[in-house]
Amino acid sequence: MRKFYLFVSFLLSAFFSTAQGTTGYSGTGANIDVQNYRIWWRIAPDSALGIKGVVNISLKTTQANVRSVSFDLRSVLQIDNVSWRGTSVTPVRTGNTFSIPVDIPEAGTWDSVTIAYHGAPPLPSGQAAGFTISNDAYAGKYVNTLSESYEDRDWWPCKADMQDKADTVDITVSVPWRSNNANYASATDTFWVASNGTLVDSTIDVAGRSRTFKYINRYPIASYLVCLGVARYNRYYRGTIPIGGYNVPVVYYIMAGKSATSAIAAMDKATEMLTVFSRKFGDYGFVDPARGGKHGFYEGLSSAGGMEHQTFSAIASNSIASKDVLIHELQHQWFGDKVSFSTWQDLWLAEGFAEYAPILARENISGLGSTALSYRSGLRSSALAEKAPVQIPLSGIASSNTIWTGGTGSTGYGSSVYDRGAMVVSMLRTLAGDTKFFNIMTEYQTGNILAYRSANTDTLRQIFSDSLGTDLTPFFDDNVVGTGYPNNTVGYQF
Repeated sequence: MRKFYLFVSFLLSAFFSTAQGTTGYSGTGANIDVQNYRIWWRIAPDSALGIKGVVNISLKTTQANVRSVSFDLRSVLQIDNVSWRGTSVTPVRTGNTFSIPVDIPEAGTWDSVTIAYHGAPPLPSGQAAGFTISNDAYAGKYVNTLSESYEDRDWWPCKADMQDKADTVDITVSVPWRSNNANYASATDTFWVASNGTLVDSTIDVAGRSRTFKYINRYPIASYLVCLGVARYNRYYRGTIPIGGYNVPVVYYIMAGKSATSAIAAMDKATEMLTVFSRKFGDYGFVDPARGGKHGFYEGLSSAGGMEHQTFSAIASNSIASKDVLIHELQHQWFGDKVSFSTWQDLWLAEGFAEYAPILARENISGLGSTALSYRSGLRSSALAEKAPVQIPLSGIASSNTIWTGGTGSTGYGSSVYDRGAMVVSMLRTLAGDTKFFNIMTEYQTGNILAYRSANTDTLRQIFSDSLGTDLTPFFDDNVVGTGYPNNTVGYQF
């Protein structure tokens, strides 16, 4: 009986968090539901920083009488052509968004638009990284992307909205094959492309000195999780792991020219948690290779630690052998990727669980160098020092810089959503007990309401309140919405 009531309330509280055809922070795409991105990119890391692309966006209207559709793209990028139903149309650009004139009378109509563009994405600024060209001491120049929080628009046209994930994405990338650079002119010198999903082709055009990589993604994906790494990679195929009736491929990409021994050992250790997390939170969400399922890590994120790109997390060179960073990013495949957060205000729904993941790892596998208790104690000390709330206020999501460094304390939201967020997860586990906690979180991950969609803080609060039979609003007000931590006065007498 409890399970039935839990489902009903969960449905009601999650409805507005998972509706398609929503609009992101910039306001684009309010009248459409994105179905598919079919993308072609041309990138040459050894040349001047730049990108050339063609993006076809398949969509379904959510309103009647649609006269225009809008998307996100940084104003510094040049739109070369836009076509709708085979006819070129003139886009209207407003800041970092643009609209396309269309005429679609009926709601529920399937249609598409195609945008050709090129240019040099903006250089990294503060916490905004977008599309970056870097230099590895061994492998030379490489390109990496980091679209969290608003930097997807820095390098490709999209609807930036976690509540409207694209159902599918097809990614084609053309890169130079062999280099004119005398330092990289051997027959084995070639760029390789890391991206989301399953690699289905990597055709070499000898005459054109190019190589074209094609990836498919048949699982819903948020625009900020779409990724590219273009580098001279060595690839390490580590077999498969059986999950949910599928054999999940495991692959690592590491920059050429250096020892990969410690990195591979750390990645293999983190990969042990793939089956553990599947037991705790429901099966890994990207298991079928025919649909783009895989698990892996690739090197290439400048010095940004790690980023949970769906199916293929990017790891910075200085973190490539950090087991805790790798485990953190792996946990995001559940919290952040399979179930995303509705807006950047609820970033803690991803980062809090991911920051808690090394504690779970220490409870379940060996070789991590410390105990679960000591790791949790360190998190607790950090959380108590935080002054910013776990849930970021609306004023705090104006930009990536305000999200990651804003707040009322010296450390800001960029630390609070991690440390305090992890301790909220720990407290919820204590309140519920292990059996209920993991049952709740498995339903959260695998149920038809939220799987491959998005949630907000109220969704999580409601599902825990219903399961535990008590209103947890005061707990969430104190520990998620509030700042600092509550002081409780206890009276007693002999």
